[in-house]
Amino acid sequence: MATNATILFTEFKIRNMLLKNRFVRSATHEAMATQGTGRMTPELVNLYKALAEGDVGLIISSHAAVTSQGQVGPRQLLIESDEAISGFKELVDVCHHFGARIAIQLAHGGAKAKQAELTGLGNLVVDTLTNEDIAQVTTAFAEGARRAKAAGADAVQIHCAHGYFLSQTLSPAFNHRTDRYGGDAASRATIALEVVRAVRNVVGPEMAILVKMNSQDFIEPTPEQPSVGQTIADTCVVARLLQEAGVDAIELSGGIERGLLARTGLTLAKEAYHKDYARAVKQSGVTVPLILVGGIRSFGMAAELLEGGVADLVSLSRPFIRQPSLVKDREMLQIERVACISCNRCFPTPAVGSRMACPFAQVAPPSS
Repeated sequence: MATNATILFTEFKIRNMLLKNRFVRSATHEAMATQGTGRMTPELVNLYKALAEGDVGLIISSHAAVTSQGQVGPRQLLIESDEAISGFKELVDVCHHFGARIAIQLAHGGAKAKQAELTGLGNLVVDTLTNEDIAQVTTAFAEGARRAKAAGADAVQIHCAHGYFLSQTLSPAFNHRTDRYGGDAASRATIALEVVRAVRNVVGPEMAILVKMNSQDFIEPTPEQPSVGQTIADTCVVARLLQEAGVDAIELSGGIERGLLARTGLTLAKEAYHKDYARAVKQSGVTVPLILVGGIRSFGMAAELLEGGVADLVSLSRPFIRQPSLVKDREMLQIERVACISCNRCFPTPAVGSRMACPFAQVAPPSS
């Protein structure tokens, strides 16, 4: 029986950013930027055009590295210099043309970066960072936000999830510092909070600032690594601090390794696998809008999450790879379940030149 999903198509406001519906395209690494230089390409612009034309309310860009040393994979977007602004403006303009809003996700790979063998900011191991290193990376995030604003973006999203640099600072599995940047969950949040404040200082009071963070790291303890990483209790503490620092919305995800980020073999009984963590964050006193990502595969579940107050918006990644027009298709065809089967065959491989594409899509993302 078809579900009444009317709530999914209602407007929603995050700070001054008005969204036409509650659907969010979660940041997804497409591996379609120029090799090495991380510049915008027609391939990327056409992909975002398809998403915007498909009526996605808010599109969050793939992770744009704030420094070249912080790039993680081949053909990742880079927002390190002002020369990148024009390319991002092209992306913003095509989204706006079809009524979508767009947030630029800002990230640094830290110890996961492809140039982690380098010294300095190319090897952001939390425990060995100097105060100067922390100041430099904080400035890099702020400068990335300035460039995103100059490109006309509606918001920025600070990437604090999935084992990237700021996720590493939040996690006791990576952060063993004994100064003010380490210790309990609140102290481990200090670097992320400094980044948020630096970004706010640059973008001003009008622009929305979002954060993506883990519900849990889902790290299995071992004798060599006894910490389970960031827990939901930690997340609730950090989320409240982010709210106090002026963050306008939080996207809740989870996991460090891909197998836990994007689970396979989803059934409708197992979808929305972070929903209980989202409920806990809400119950902890977080009142800013909560965006939930992770295995949402039916419009019935999406509507249930919103109607039950578990989340305020629903975020999807893999379903939009297979079906960029799924929001519009739902309106036109009244389908109940998205086409994505959660096989994980859509993601780029480590090989240079590979890119995101669904092997089962009737029409692959345009290449030019």
